[in-house]
Amino acid sequence: MSPVSAAAAATARLLSLPEAQELLHGLETHTSPSRGMSNIALDRLARLMLSRCYRGLFPVDRIPAAILARCRNFCIIVNLGRAGSGDGHFVTLVADGDRLRYLDSYALKITIPELVAFLAECGRKVIPSRRPVQSLQSQTCGLYALLFAAYFDPGRRPPPDFSLRFHRRKLKSNDRLCVHYLRSLLYSNRGGGGGGGGE
Repeated sequence: MSPVSAAAAATARLLSLPEAQELLHGLETHTSPSRGMSNIALDRLARLMLSRCYRGLFPVDRIPAAILARCRNFCIIVNLGRAGSGDGHFVTLVADGDRLRYLDSYALKITIPELVAFLAECGRKVIPSRRPVQSLQSQTCGLYALLFAAYFDPGRRPPPDFSLRFHRRKLKSNDRLCVHYLRSLLYSNRGGGGGGGGE
């Protein structure tokens, strides 16, 4: 697995209808519990939905240290698999001011050395996920990572009446909720004049 380019996204704009349809098709295609999402597919969806604060998707051993020097507010998606491994679990990191949210749908303990080192270097208060929202039998972590990135995107806030509520026990049911929330954020983005938002 090679790292996806972290080049800055184009100027914020409304999604075109074909792009919106492509995104919705992607959400439907990648929610099979027996199959995950590729780095390229997830990065493409993220670049459609998120603001210019989105800096890219990276394997855990290829997160660029330059992000910390150049960006006070940023959002990245990290594949916890190392480059070339062809496998992994997606999590989201969102830096907003002095805080850095570590958003993991499984709410697993942070133990990977490269990730521990990056979080220590960031010099911000790290706020980790406290409880899981995704079943360990589900393979849709990419969609949760995208949802978290969109909801907490420092460059674009969700509508004031929008909030995320997941089942605490019936975790398998949360996959459908995840897609529902992503659809809602997509349509709010189309009406709001920018490049993304959502958790």
